[in-house]
Amino acid sequence: ILAALATPGAEIATLSRMRALEAAGTAFYYVGNNERARGFYEAQLELAAELGDPQGVADAMFNMAWTRDWSKEPVEAERYFDRVSDAYRAVGDERGFARVLFIRGQMLLRTGQLPSGIQVLLDAFDLLLAAAAHAPDQVALRRQRAGWTYAELTRGAAAAATALVTAGLH
Repeated sequence: ILAALATPGAEIATLSRMRALEAAGTAFYYVGNNERARGFYEAQLELAAELGDPQGVADAMFNMAWTRDWSKEPVEAERYFDRVSDAYRAVGDERGFARVLFIRGQMLLRTGQLPSGIQVLLDAFDLLLAAAAHAPDQVALRRQRAGWTYAELTRGAAAAATALVTAGLH
């Protein structure tokens, strides 16, 4: 990805470049380099705005959300998640909106707000299931189920967590 971004002409503002920046950010995110990931996501956001691509703006904002530890700034997190949610709603992306609920639920769990976090994760799961009827996204559904299972384990409900894992195997 980095080599592709470095080729002559790759600096031209295109949707392909925007998605390549996103892919590079995601690669760095998954190897634990949030600072470098955030740099690529910021470049993705700038380019999406320049191109007038509201879906790209929403996606970049969402990606950037994963590069911060929101548990240390929950008020700012809520404001940011609201902005990302609004961006996804503006383009009619219910799956994106559900993904924001997922990170919001994770933050609530990390800050000890278990009932709220569990409810937000359940809401996200319901939205993803509804969205899957139109465009299946099994990866997002599995991540959501994992988050919900974690929430159940966190609150000491091992039987509920086991049921979720078992249901996910079918």
